[in-house]
Amino acid sequence: MSLQLLKEEMKNDITPLDVISSILFYLEEYEFSTNYEKIHGAFFKVKDRELLKEFNFLTSGPYPYSELLENVFSRLNISGLLGCRNPDFERFTIEEKQRKRIEKGALSKFSEEQKKELASISKIIRKDLSLSTK
Repeated sequence: MSLQLLKEEMKNDITPLDVISSILFYLEEYEFSTNYEKIHGAFFKVKDRELLKEFNFLTSGPYPYSELLENVFSRLNISGLLGCRNPDFERFTIEEKQRKRIEKGALSKFSEEQKKELASISKIIRKDLSLSTK
């Protein structure tokens, strides 16, 4: 297999980053809490969903914790798909420009059925993240 074919194949592979960014896309809100206890707790509740099968949680600490989820949020922030531009870093933000990047990139890898599942997961975790619009 040529390097170009390998790159093309990998470009279509669904990664944990794609899953989480697409779930956040369906939040349809601009801001949510940076409280990692809330974030990890919210995703822990839906960890048995097929699209989240790669996320393992430790439950021996003060709250359920996933190292992979922590790494994904860090990568989302570094890549600019997730912002934290408020003075006290109390809220993550997803602006329209970021939502469009997610829609064209990560979200385009999913089937229509998977997109429905992502939207369903998003609806569940929304309640736990104390979301508010700008």
